[in-house]
Amino acid sequence: KKYPGKWSKKIAGHVPNVKVEENKVTVTTTHGMTEEHYIVRHTIVAKNGEVLGEKTFYPSDAEAKSVFELPDISSKYAWDTTTFYATSFCNKHDLWVTEFEV
Repeated sequence: KKYPGKWSKKIAGHVPNVKVEENKVTVTTTHGMTEEHYIVRHTIVAKNGEVLGEKTFYPSDAEAKSVFELPDISSKYAWDTTTFYATSFCNKHDLWVTEFEV
């Protein structure tokens, strides 16, 4: 969102919106879904680069919405941070990232 480059007019429909409720993370991208132009994938990534979840979309999907359940950070993983990233990839307008805290 901070550095959209040549896609500065595309921010609103491409940046992943993140809602966190306890260990449940909902990612939405307010983007139309057509054969020609759609959101291909959402991912949740830990600060160390580990992909914690991913969902692939198809042009026939009604919306680009995914729900991820984060594992118990304290017991299962050795992350030293509560910072994560949600990504949204558009077939025409590249990769978009939102940083969030849990």
